[in-house]
Amino acid sequence: MTFYNKCSFFSLFFFLFFIFLDAEAKKKRGMLSYGVGYYNFLRNGYLREEYGVPGGKFQSTKGKMSHVGSLEYYFSSKYRLFKIIQPHVGFMGTHKESFYSWFGLGADIFVGKRRKIIIHPNVAVGYITGQQRDIQLGYEIEFKSGADFMYRLRNGSRVGIGGYHLSNAALGEHPTHGTRNPGSEVVLFKYQVPF
Repeated sequence: MTFYNKCSFFSLFFFLFFIFLDAEAKKKRGMLSYGVGYYNFLRNGYLREEYGVPGGKFQSTKGKMSHVGSLEYYFSSKYRLFKIIQPHVGFMGTHKESFYSWFGLGADIFVGKRRKIIIHPNVAVGYITGQQRDIQLGYEIEFKSGADFMYRLRNGSRVGIGGYHLSNAALGEHPTHGTRNPGSEVVLFKYQVPF
């Protein structure tokens, strides 16, 4: 079984797992989130040395888009800062072997009288590892910023999309070219259930 097929199998497993958890959604406080989507979907480029010779010729290359899966946990309301800012931890991995884990902060903004539409802006800091055959981000520490746009169902679970940008804030250094910070964009279809 190839790595891509394993990712597809686990994606289906987690999706079915969340459907079964849905029955208990009203009784829990924290939020468990699962997402699938695309990593580096804008195909950001980066610079590399054409022949691997330090100080040699550089050429611009295009990063590749890859499939991504994510798993996040949003802490319950008793852990919120100032009763608004919600901490969370997460992990995402691509089928081209980029793996990113993070700690972040965000806040729910409810739209409308029925409070069914939720915008959740968030920021995070994390660590990226793996072969990164989709795009080399240039440094192990990466910052994530973006927002989730969710619809809240009757039992408290949520469904929607998330969009994020990953950047190392120019921390990545190259021996002859200075900083390396191509950045990457991520878009996810997300399902969240109180847990």
